[in-house]
Amino acid sequence: MTRQTQFLNLNKYRRYPFIEDTKLDLVGGIEFPNSIILDFRGVNYIQAAAALSLTKIQIAVVGGIRIGTFTFSLTDIPGADFNLAVPENAAFPFESTVYSTTQHMTVIFGADTADFLSNAEGEYTFVSSPLIEPTLIGFQNKHRITSIQASGAGQAELSGDVYLEEGYNCKISIDDNVITIAGVKGAGAGVSCDRIDPTVPVCGETLLRLNGMAAGDRGDFMLVAGTGVKITPDKDNHTLIISGPANLTELLECG
Repeated sequence: MTRQTQFLNLNKYRRYPFIEDTKLDLVGGIEFPNSIILDFRGVNYIQAAAALSLTKIQIAVVGGIRIGTFTFSLTDIPGADFNLAVPENAAFPFESTVYSTTQHMTVIFGADTADFLSNAEGEYTFVSSPLIEPTLIGFQNKHRITSIQASGAGQAELSGDVYLEEGYNCKISIDDNVITIAGVKGAGAGVSCDRIDPTVPVCGETLLRLNGMAAGDRGDFMLVAGTGVKITPDKDNHTLIISGPANLTELLECG
């Protein structure tokens, strides 16, 4: 991919989504341009926070199409590797995602990926595996229910009806015998009106909706004047006066 001099100068030290000043050197001196991986986002549902790195790339020809398989690994966690594949004939930028009950990872590949895949088939490793920016991956090992076990003699498994109730900002969904409990703002029992911070007003102390329109995050509404509409504040009387044009003949022309 042709790059302008200005682009190259501005991005000379950029390594996103890898950490700053990362060296993208492959064993054998093969070039790995910074424009191959453009973005990364991911979440792991079971592991504690750990460093994530790109460890190797496998180039193979399948059905006449070159495919690159990029392997990412969590530091010092055996079996926590995951692979993301991209074909040379993809429409770039190309988004590749791996999703399972343990993680959800997405990488966006740039057009220079196709040029890199023109290298010989085989496995390519880094002199030093580049690390993904820590802010781009979340770890939710303390925010998920992984199992429910009955207690007492002879209670190896639960039986009968099991009731789940959605709490504040909680959404429960069932798909293919899998129960997913997700945190969604306003879902389930809605947003809690309990006072958590004495300086923050609760639901009964603020205006939440106006003619069906929800307030902003700060509980405010914005009224904006426009053509033919004038808004005059009367602060002393806590009043807003909304009026039409001074020339009433304009109203008659509106029919």
